[in-house]
Amino acid sequence: MIEVAKKIVLKMKTIVEKEVTKSDKSEIEILFKP
Repeated sequence: MIEVAKKIVLKMKTIVEKEVTKSDKSEIEILFKP
């Protein structure tokens, strides 16, 4: 059970990181747009 929980936590972390990079990229793009 603990191993399954660890896998779920890792999946959640990767999803959150992906979402963060997406928002960061869009914010950076907005900054560089004239």
